[in-house]
Amino acid sequence: MLLKLDELEGELAVTFDEWLTGYIERPHPELGRKGAICPFVRPARLASGLRAYRYHWLAGGDLGDMLQIFDTAMCRYRQEDFGDLKLTSRTLVVVISGLPPRDYELVDQAHSERKGDAIAHGMMLGQFHPECPAPAAHNERFLVNQAPFAALAVRDMAFHDILFLNHVGKWFREYRDRFGHLYGDGKRVDPHFRKLFEAAQSREEHKMEVG
Repeated sequence: MLLKLDELEGELAVTFDEWLTGYIERPHPELGRKGAICPFVRPARLASGLRAYRYHWLAGGDLGDMLQIFDTAMCRYRQEDFGDLKLTSRTLVVVISGLPPRDYELVDQAHSERKGDAIAHGMMLGQFHPECPAPAAHNERFLVNQAPFAALAVRDMAFHDILFLNHVGKWFREYRDRFGHLYGDGKRVDPHFRKLFEAAQSREEHKMEVG
């Protein structure tokens, strides 16, 4: 069953915008690379491609309820009319208001359970909350997804997602099906991306040989 998502407004909308402009769209000394926390958010926001909604958490909710929020967000993302915006300018965020700290772990559990489904459909999921344990790709000591509220984000898989998809075979294969052609001979690719891609490809070939 899909849930009803409300427009993000009022004080929560102000907090959300401040988080984007004051954190997500800015560089951070612990990030481990140059540039903004997420370089795609500002262009998406300026192009009206960042769609934000709210779902109010009901007391007594459990993992099943959180999974419904994730399922609703992914379905809503596929249904959203982004017009002719390029894929990297499309993002949907659901802020989960009223979620008590004792339930933050449900966001991480639901993200873990639904990540594979999202990847299989060419999407990526992100989870956020004040105690989120997700590390930055270039600095595992920096917990990059901490936010002043609980939330999840959905977007299309992008070329740089080799950073997150290289270590699990079925995830890498989904990535390779979409972006493998960009790693062909003579293609100009970030050396770190190429190293991750070639290492994952080598593991896949080895599995085929021994299988």
